[in-house]
Amino acid sequence: MIKDDFCCDLIPLSTTAHSFSMFIKVFKLNYCWSCMNVASVLVATCTFAVLGCGNGDSSGEPVSGTVTFDGQPVESGDILLFPAGGGGTPEGGKITDGKFQFQASDGPKRVEIVATREEGAAADGLPNYVSYIPKQYNTNSTLTQTVTKGNENVFVFDLRSGAK
Repeated sequence: MIKDDFCCDLIPLSTTAHSFSMFIKVFKLNYCWSCMNVASVLVATCTFAVLGCGNGDSSGEPVSGTVTFDGQPVESGDILLFPAGGGGTPEGGKITDGKFQFQASDGPKRVEIVATREEGAAADGLPNYVSYIPKQYNTNSTLTQTVTKGNENVFVFDLRSGAK
């Protein structure tokens, strides 16, 4: 343990850490390693709290519409819009009683719709939720739409179980 003359705590310093400690002394910075670590965590936390995650554009364009499956509104599910060219972050919202509404960036999108429903009980006695939307509407989606800046962007998805 090395006691730095500018620090109130005894802290272990490796050769690299000791070199950095000397740098701090030369520039007369009054911080101990513990304080610097706490300060670093606080700065990082505050940065993420203020900036958040994603592209920073929370405004986006309004997107809304309806989703039916075999003529019936999808009770509960999710709709995701992926950039059509691949990459990027998906945007989306919840489907409730066949309706959705959220904000999304403009441009061409590949659409995925996911919904599950309870079908009996699992072996452990808990409810068994099964995805009932065919894969061509979610993991292997062929659905596309274009979100246009300045438009209402109202989309209607009429999904069918026998679709190929």
